[in-house]
Amino acid sequence: MNRFLFLLACTLFPVLALSQEEDVEPFSPNEFFIGIGAAFPMEKDPLNVPGEPKVPASFALNIGYRRYLEQDVAIGFRVYGYLNKLSGYTVTDQSNVTSTIDFNIETINIASEGLMIFSNGEVRPYGFIMIGYASGTLSHDKYGELTLNGFVVGGGLGVQFAVSQTVAIALEGVGSFGGGAWKEKPFTNSAGDKFNPSTVMTTANVLIRFP
Repeated sequence: MNRFLFLLACTLFPVLALSQEEDVEPFSPNEFFIGIGAAFPMEKDPLNVPGEPKVPASFALNIGYRRYLEQDVAIGFRVYGYLNKLSGYTVTDQSNVTSTIDFNIETINIASEGLMIFSNGEVRPYGFIMIGYASGTLSHDKYGELTLNGFVVGGGLGVQFAVSQTVAIALEGVGSFGGGAWKEKPFTNSAGDKFNPSTVMTTANVLIRFP
């Protein structure tokens, strides 16, 4: 009897082990994400013109890629920023002509990041830190484009909600802080060329994991 039980155990153990391995979800180390939301820029004097309004709340875009080194640790990069129209700015051009006009502004930050998931499951809270390059464009039909360069550091918190094995939805809050400058003074009546790329963003993202 004991010999029979021993042989049965030796026969069933590999089968049970194999079935358990099949039940384990495959690990997909690559993740792409894209999201939209709202940005709250911290720049109060975008053109460095006296009495000008600050950059208002803006449309935010968030795109990136991560590579998971483990189930809960990843490194990657993201491209994020905001775009808006700056209305009612009184500027003086090089011909000493003063006018009130509107501008389009776009900021684009490219940052590397490290991410850690605090708890795995269908709901996954996480945090991340990032450092990167800040760029942007100020544009007008008459005056053309003016570019900016700078740097950003920051981080944020979020939570992922699994939709399937490969798809998730994430809600995320980002704090991005740094400094920058326009390529040159925007206008004759501008006090300088400085620009603050710092912003706080909230976004809703779609995440797709793949092998």
